[in-house]
Amino acid sequence: MGSGSRYLTILVVFLSICWVVIIGLVIVIFQAVESPGAGGLTSTAFLLIVAVFIALAGVVAASSLYLRSRIFGRVAFASPEFDRLAERMGSLTYLDPDTRKRYYKIDRMKGAASYKRRVYFGARLFESLTEGERLALAAHEFSHLRNRDGRYRYWRITAPIELILLASVGLAFYQGSQAVWLALLLSFPLWGYALRAALMLSHAKALKAQELRCDQEAVKYTKAQDLLEGLKKSRAFMTPRELRSWGFKIASRTYPSDEERYQAIIKAGLIASGELGSGSIPG
Repeated sequence: MGSGSRYLTILVVFLSICWVVIIGLVIVIFQAVESPGAGGLTSTAFLLIVAVFIALAGVVAASSLYLRSRIFGRVAFASPEFDRLAERMGSLTYLDPDTRKRYYKIDRMKGAASYKRRVYFGARLFESLTEGERLALAAHEFSHLRNRDGRYRYWRITAPIELILLASVGLAFYQGSQAVWLALLLSFPLWGYALRAALMLSHAKALKAQELRCDQEAVKYTKAQDLLEGLKKSRAFMTPRELRSWGFKIASRTYPSDEERYQAIIKAGLIASGELGSGSIPG
């Protein structure tokens, strides 16, 4: 068993144990509320339980992040070329101040992404790209960081789910509907995923516009042909099974179609430099 598989096993076992602990904690609370003469939980006790639950969730998230970094083979690297490009684009201040922690290659990742002042590349994809293609994909991610697109996703997709969870559980609890808030909490992985999918689809138009805008900004600082080839290679690394998955089908609704994206990049490239001819348009 490789190190990645070993850490994956550890992660699955760890999350399973944490889920059992969380369910056990909820059952204990439920029994305390329902036990004769208990008189229910006071507001202070309820807030303490919420604090413990949040702390436990934080430990789970931090531990999962560490284990995932070992599973996916995350390797940081420095790139003066990326730094110079980010500075030209006005995105340098949105990257991690530590130049050794700005860029990462991840073994099990397929494309490129940006998250919390860092840019990530699939390791195999990164090695297959030319220098120009790497710069083009990096420019796309720099645009996401400079425009703070991650915050848009958080406040319009992730934050509402968190608020709905807290509000619904809290309301059911204070109204004495213990069975309701217990069911809401335990079934959160199911309805939370469904709600996230619905919110993503409701913001599909804005998310598509973000991708097209980042493509156009990347073409201003790199070559359109490099961006086109980089995106094609990124898609080529996805397996047929991944392309058929529900997660991909939902996510793909928030991205422009390949044809729409390619045509927009070519148009932006023609406007920016006139380097591409009609022969470069993908069929």
